Amino acid sequence: MPRRFRPSVATSPGPHPKRAPTPLAELLDDAQSETARRAGAAFTPSLWRAAVGARIAERTRVGALVRGTLTIYAASSTWANELTFLTTDIIARLKAAGVDVHTLKFRIKDLGAPPDSKAPRASAPRAPAKAPLPPELLERLAQVEDPELRAAIAEAAALSFGARGGERK
Repeated sequence: MPRRFRPSVATSPGPHPKRAPTPLAELLDDAQSETARRAGAAFTPSLWRAAVGARIAERTRVGALVRGTLTIYAASSTWANELTFLTTDIIARLKAAGVDVHTLKFRIKDLGAPPDSKAPRASAPRAPAKAPLPPELLERLAQVEDPELRAAIAEAAALSFGARGGERK
């Protein structure tokens, strides 16, 4: 859709009625529709998100709608497989939104990393904190004959105490 410009006053001389400016929401909708059209999508990402919800919309993209068949690009084969179980519901929601769709076709496409709802992840995971073991546990560990098993138990216990801030329960 072409971008519209509505001047607030007529540019030619003489008495002309004032024109109202185009509401920002309308301009944004037009821009989103044009972007979707140029990308080969059948409709806007906001319509897709409203129909399927944020969780599905984040891991999928809308493709072309050809003779009632809508192509949906999924982030992985797992997502595509799961969405096949929701096909009837998705079609019903899209029809309620005014989209003339009869079938869905799923394709796998690299959509990038999923958005993180929390803070961005650090580049390297931080090593879990370990806490010193209490003396009574050290005494019991000394009774374990197998040195590898004893070391594994000690490691697990130190990590467990560290995760709880060193407190015993």
